[in-house]
This record gives sequence, C-alpha cells and structure tokens, in this order.
Amino acid sequence: MSSGRRPAPLPHPRPGGAPLRNQASALEYTGRDKEDLALDALGRILEEQGVELTDQRGAPSVGADAYDSNVRYYEIKAHGRAVPSELNLTRAEFIRAWSEGENYTLVIASRLEEGAGGPTLRLVDDPLHRFEFEPPTDVRLKGVRDVSVESTVYEWPRTE
Repeated sequence: MSSGRRPAPLPHPRPGGAPLRNQASALEYTGRDKEDLALDALGRILEEQGVELTDQRGAPSVGADAYDSNVRYYEIKAHGRAVPSELNLTRAEFIRAWSEGENYTLVIASRLEEGAGGPTLRLVDDPLHRFEFEPPTDVRLKGVRDVSVESTVYEWPRTE
C-alpha cells in the first residue's frame, strides 16, 4: 500500500445503522449469534462512557461492523471458544483499518459459548500497527494500460 495511490474510498456508515439481515442456519449457535453477543457487550461498555454504537453489519463494504458517535470504527471477530492464532480481514476491513489507523478498533471476542469459560472482549486500536500482518498472495494491479503512469518502455525491433 505504499505506491502513493490511495485505494478507492469506502462507503460512509449509514445513519441509523444497518443491522445484518437474519439468515436461517442449521446450527443452533451461529456466527451471527456470537457477533450479536459481542456487539451488545461492546455497546454496553461504550454506553457507560456516554458513547453510542451503531450497527453497520448490513451495509456492504463499510469495512467495519459498527461505528460510534465519536466516529470510531469497530470490527468484531467473535469466537465461541479460544481465539485462534490468526484472524482474517476482508479487503474492505483492511482498507478501513489502514485509512483510519488509531480510529479503528479490532474487537476480539472469545469464549462466547456456554461452558467455554468467562467471555472476554479484547479491544485493539490500530491493529495493523500492533500485529504483524501478511498481505494476500494475489494483488490486482489496475490501470496497467494507462500510458501516463511513469515507466520505461522498450520495443523489440521489427524483423521483416
């Protein structure tokens, strides 16, 4: 991301929120259930500080699950048991975390299932500068036909 060009801007959060639409699942305890628990707990913590949290999970490509009245973004990674050693971010989540820096918080929720121990929320501000991250193996370069991009061009001599 150090090419000097900024990625396309992400959409702004929706006023009033955009809760995730309910999708039926054969599982009794879905990923959505875990996210709901974590979002609710985070909302209560922030409410005690006089900050209002707005759900954005239903808004496409925002790059965060929620944002608050101080315009801080939150991405929730919820786990029924212990936290895995690695977490994945979507492209939109990575771009939002990169562009917001200290204004972006990764919320790592763990032990949310019954019998897994005491549920825990770990809030990590600016996670891209706190954790080591590995860029994806495939990177798409756009606009490679643009001849205005600084480059050196050599043409093969014609053989006739």
